[in-house]
Amino acid sequence: MDKPPHILVLDQDANTRRLLKAVLQDVDSAEIEAVASRSDAIAVLKRENPVDLVILDPASVTSRGWNLIADIRKAAPETPILVVSTVQTEQSLARAMEVGADDYLLKPADMAEFRKAVARLLQERRDLLGGGKAVKALASSLVVRSEGDGMLVEVVAPSGSMHLARFERFVNRLLALALTMEECLKLRLALEEVITNAKEWGNRGDAAKLVKVSYCLLSDRVTFRVEDQGEGFDPAKVPDPTLDPVSHVRDRRASGKRVGGWGILLARKSMDEVTYSRKGNVVFLTKYLRRPGDKVGAGAGQRAQPRADAGP
Repeated sequence: MDKPPHILVLDQDANTRRLLKAVLQDVDSAEIEAVASRSDAIAVLKRENPVDLVILDPASVTSRGWNLIADIRKAAPETPILVVSTVQTEQSLARAMEVGADDYLLKPADMAEFRKAVARLLQERRDLLGGGKAVKALASSLVVRSEGDGMLVEVVAPSGSMHLARFERFVNRLLALALTMEECLKLRLALEEVITNAKEWGNRGDAAKLVKVSYCLLSDRVTFRVEDQGEGFDPAKVPDPTLDPVSHVRDRRASGKRVGGWGILLARKSMDEVTYSRKGNVVFLTKYLRRPGDKVGAGAGQRAQPRADAGP
């Protein structure tokens, strides 16, 4: 993306269009087009000048908002889509992800968060056009379905695919509806570490090897499942980095590993249950949800203790 980004805003409300155009004007000297209808948006997407980001409120344009996102995704398969809507529920988030949205903010959006989301999606677009590490075009699959009293979201994607980052973004939005800010932060960091471990060490950095990540939200718990195509490992043999942090960092650097490596510890601290498959290439992370009326120290989060082999 050598020239300034081309951003398309789709919203039926004229005031919202004016506001977003004003906010976006200083984003990399972007060219901003704002339209009010599906037909106008599709017309813009079909022109020779490619669109680098679509920002829309599907509910403001049509009662069949999810079909609108699917139509835009069909017209511009590799263009990021940012939903900014007055409605944000577990069902709307999951549906938006299923039909092809790349991120989802609640309207009125915090301007700092909005700018950050725009910058992130434009960078992913640059990576795609420039042949960067994240390759969205690699084949992947997404499943969203009801699961008893909750929902299941599952993505299977190559290690180098942007779909994994997209999955993490939507899971973060889903978690924010069910957990406290502190719990969300802990779970987000734990999930990031586990997925990074699956890509770097499970799949040995092979961008074409698959990572399978599932998110299951039930009435009393949230569970993640992360699987890579590696040979697996024995988590009991991974040293505790807190015993000698300085040596831990030095040894990792000497062996060419990233400075992190705190994923196992982080998961143990953040989750109520962490278990591995016998092979070691599949990990389950479970957090029990504390509901109104639960007593401190006897809430849902206290019902299970991590197993001895816990840790991603």
